[in-house]
Amino acid sequence: MHPNAEKIREMNRLLAAGDMDGAGTIVAAIYDENVVTHVPGRSALAGDLHGLSAFLESFQKVMTRTGGTYSQDLHAVLADDEHSCELYERTAEVDGVVHQWKAVDISNWKDGKIVEQWLIPLDPYQLDEIFS
Repeated sequence: MHPNAEKIREMNRLLAAGDMDGAGTIVAAIYDENVVTHVPGRSALAGDLHGLSAFLESFQKVMTRTGGTYSQDLHAVLADDEHSCELYERTAEVDGVVHQWKAVDISNWKDGKIVEQWLIPLDPYQLDEIFS
């Protein structure tokens, strides 16, 4: 398995175990400080986020909106030195309703760090409804 795929798997393992400190350490290690994140749609989360701090703030918004119920199950990861693609099943409870959606994350890597990523729900309208 490619080292970048191992990093992504480890980050997801720590998130699933609720180890936010460990996951945060991995995030700081694999995300470039100037990472650009693209989130499609029209929800409050949509747009282009510039920098690791903006990405982390967006993740915190997700956790707040979902009362900490957000989780993601990594189904597969493909990676090489320059790219990665992850397939996820994501779940969150919002206003008493449990939502599940599939997503694909695509990332560009440079020198062992993610420098740009696209977080793509397979049904963007569903994500707009959840986070609007």
